[in-house]
Amino acid sequence: MRGHIPVSKVDALVERLNGTGFFELKRQANFGPDASYTVIAAQAAHGKHQWVGSWHDPSTPGVVATERGLQSSADRAVDPPSKEYRNFLKVWADARAVIENAIPTEGATTRSVDETIYGLGR
Repeated sequence: MRGHIPVSKVDALVERLNGTGFFELKRQANFGPDASYTVIAAQAAHGKHQWVGSWHDPSTPGVVATERGLQSSADRAVDPPSKEYRNFLKVWADARAVIENAIPTEGATTRSVDETIYGLGR
């Protein structure tokens, strides 16, 4: 999603992202080669920046994305996630909700990314 957020709301957004642990995530990529994935990225004052990509969200019906790869949801032996991956999923969900809730109603989905956005959080 892309939208313009009033400057007055940016500090509050960054504080909410801080509260999720987003800028402290050590694990930044959870996707396999040649896979499509979603990115959450943010850059704040004082050198804080983060770029996180994952293939688990949105999910594909019948497929479970784990930290070890994609598995069929029919497979009863789906590996339980590690503590690190559970934390990643929680921070991901919280950060995504914070960002999506900040997008004004006139925000729009974007399929192309310009260089400024591409470099965000890196």
